[in-house]
Amino acid sequence: MIGKRISVGLLAALLVVSAIGAGLPSSVLAVSSSDDNDSRATATAIDVGTAANGTIEQSDVDWHAVEVESGKSIFATLTITTENAENLRFDLFNSDGEKIGEYPNDMLGPAYSTKRLVAGDSAFGGDVAEQSGTYYVRVQAAGETISEPTDYELTVETDELDGNDPNEQPNTATQIEADETIAGVLSGSDRDTYAVDLEKGETITVSADYEDSDFLPYTYLVGPNASDATLDPYHDREYSVAREQAGGEHKFTYTATTTGTHFLRVNPYGDSSTIGSFNEKASYEISVDVSGEDDDSASDGDNSRTNATEIAIGETTNSALDSENDSDWYAVDLDEGQGFTAEVVHTNREDPSTEVSFDVYDPSDNRIGEAPFDRPINAYRTSPASNIAYGADVVEQDGTHYIRVEGDEGADYSLTVETDELDQYDPNEQPESATHIESGETVAGTLTGYDRDLYALDLEQGQTVNVTGSGGQSLWVANSSVPSPMPEDYYISDSYAVANDDVMDGTLSFTANQTGMYYLKVVTPVEMSTAGSFFESSPYEMSVDVAGQNNSSPPTDDPDDEERNETPNDTDDSNENKNENELNKPSSGADDPERIEESNGMVSDESNQLDETDEDSSDNTDDTDDSTSDESDETDEDSSDSTDDTEDETSDESDQSDDADETSDQSDETDEDSSDLSDC
Repeated sequence: MIGKRISVGLLAALLVVSAIGAGLPSSVLAVSSSDDNDSRATATAIDVGTAANGTIEQSDVDWHAVEVESGKSIFATLTITTENAENLRFDLFNSDGEKIGEYPNDMLGPAYSTKRLVAGDSAFGGDVAEQSGTYYVRVQAAGETISEPTDYELTVETDELDGNDPNEQPNTATQIEADETIAGVLSGSDRDTYAVDLEKGETITVSADYEDSDFLPYTYLVGPNASDATLDPYHDREYSVAREQAGGEHKFTYTATTTGTHFLRVNPYGDSSTIGSFNEKASYEISVDVSGEDDDSASDGDNSRTNATEIAIGETTNSALDSENDSDWYAVDLDEGQGFTAEVVHTNREDPSTEVSFDVYDPSDNRIGEAPFDRPINAYRTSPASNIAYGADVVEQDGTHYIRVEGDEGADYSLTVETDELDQYDPNEQPESATHIESGETVAGTLTGYDRDLYALDLEQGQTVNVTGSGGQSLWVANSSVPSPMPEDYYISDSYAVANDDVMDGTLSFTANQTGMYYLKVVTPVEMSTAGSFFESSPYEMSVDVAGQNNSSPPTDDPDDEERNETPNDTDDSNENKNENELNKPSSGADDPERIEESNGMVSDESNQLDETDEDSSDNTDDTDDSTSDESDETDEDSSDSTDDTEDETSDESDQSDDADETSDQSDETDEDSSDLSDC
């Protein structure tokens, strides 16, 4: 690093001297990034709208700091200025050092990285500032290493939204009253939330008026169970209770099944949320009308969960939607660990543009339901191509489950629910229900297109694990930082993923980068998770062998060091193949934005959201290192792992860095949070 700093400093001095000699004012020179900005504490200050130039070399990372006011949108552009250079990426952090950043729905464009399916010289990303203060941009190589110096230009822009921002989450929601109309402005990186109080039995009618623009908002309602949640637009499925119909008028009606504060969410509409429109804005108005008990309850006795019609497994029920706002509820008893499938057929359809849809709720009022990875448009709703809608999931608790059917007025339909036995481990979809597995143990499981099997393994930092599998399933590994409940992504979010194997026919090895519980997630491979194979069962076997613990220095208490010790986000060639598969996920289409946007997220999450990248290798010196430590870092770059027990503390730190680098080979760079089903 000393050699690099000298060369960069000398070059900068020559440029300044040349500029002054040519009579150029200093204002025409772009802000140049000092290479002393290798940590958040030493970040280079930049102004909004002013380009900052920098260079990323081997094991390098640059930090930049910018002041942003609460409620303003943040939009960052990173452009590579070196021909035939390596790919770069960036991440955004708030003033507390927490990583932020929303994603467009298409997930194919260069969101936060130039290493994307749709390649280019620039990467983009943004969010809404939820507090005033200093925000940070971290720039580094998109891959694990970089073979040649790559120059870049970074620009951060801000913009005013509306007077209600920031109202991204329920805890910052803007209160809205009955019979009130509220105006707002939405951008591709903005999520607006409004709170409305409802009593059980009250009916809310929500009408939206959107500005005529290529970029469109989309409105839906979540229940009181979201009051303490951090909502991700790609993982709102378990909270959503009503939404506007895709492609129809921007209006919906919902009768509250419980008393409490509900939340209106205004998100970018699925197909209009692209990287091209990520920084665009659109105006909207939301009107809310709240009335008493539903007047239709006397004539239609199944329009609420409390009046749901009981149905039996394997029997077909026929009914009709009698009015514009009619919804029919059904009750069915299911056992924990079963698989269930539901099919709704629009039996009298003549116009392909009409539709019928359904949702499934567990006994705790959480909306559930998985979907195939290929995103068929008739999952949970009919489509112009098919009058059949279907869905499925694993039952996670005994009791009465509920199905709500809604759609166009006059639609006749049939409903059939079937169940299937899986394996003795189900339900093991979440960390709290994961099946514990020990070293030397082999498990034999059964998987369907809608099943997600999770196994828990207790590890010490530095232990190496070999997972051997057969059956052709996909395997993902998460560290102990995984949240509980885990967002029901098809994959494991990159924020806590440490390894993966696209096809589990062989051995996957990884090293524990921290002490704690690790989770092995088995899912159907991407190419097999289709509408045609969604209900099929396939067996698999998986065995685990844990080797001895490596000698590693304990983590420090320095916040910057903690960040440098995070699981890296970039992988070897095998994981890059997974990234390409993920990026080739089909576009969600315009069928059901709530379910669709969750499937493309992002990576939400979590949620949603891009993985934490490893800075340990790039931050191998700090302000407190003495000259001896700097010289050791410079001279031992290629051979620091070969030192013996007599090495000093500096050598130990170098070894720890190498251990983290070994771990980084197991991580991945995926940006998607999910292929799980949602309605926003």
